[in-house]
Amino acid sequence: NWHLQTGTDELSADDENAIREYLCTKAYLDAMDGFNEWFNKFHHTKPAEPSAPHAASFTEKVAFEHRLKQYDQELERWQRGLLAQTENTTKLIYNVLLFANGGWMVDQREDDSDSGRKQQLESLRQLTIPRLCFLLHDILHKTEQYGACLQIADHVASEQFTLYKVFRQDELQHLLHLLRESSVAVLNQNKDPLGYEIE
Repeated sequence: NWHLQTGTDELSADDENAIREYLCTKAYLDAMDGFNEWFNKFHHTKPAEPSAPHAASFTEKVAFEHRLKQYDQELERWQRGLLAQTENTTKLIYNVLLFANGGWMVDQREDDSDSGRKQQLESLRQLTIPRLCFLLHDILHKTEQYGACLQIADHVASEQFTLYKVFRQDELQHLLHLLRESSVAVLNQNKDPLGYEIE
């Protein structure tokens, strides 16, 4: 339509920014939907372990062993589903954090007459990006992917994405505290503090 109206393929700055804002919003909503699905699967669908009968007869012991085998199969199926959901949710969150061409909610072409827009987008980044980093850490830590937790620091500190600029001081301290917990968990797995195997 723009080409028919103006004879050029280059969109106006307002239209280009509106399209980019739509894509940013869609990426964020997809990430939040993915997190909600992960949260539901992690907290509400895990199979319950059967309780062992006390002073049971032979028949009750056999029935318990059968229930235990079923539980093991259901737990394995749940773990596979959780891993797949974790990978999907992680990808969706990284789609926001590592959004192409300047970052999430960053206009490609600025209009000097709308300085309020730039401030609003920066405020959105300051509210959203730290929160998504904390959610991502929560997902990876609870699924015991401690090495992946530590990689969040690489992305936050990266000069390519400059995510650290939208964190407040207390948020950076909280992130470092979370990363410390992951590093300790990695050490407990007999790996080095960054999650690599010790030779």
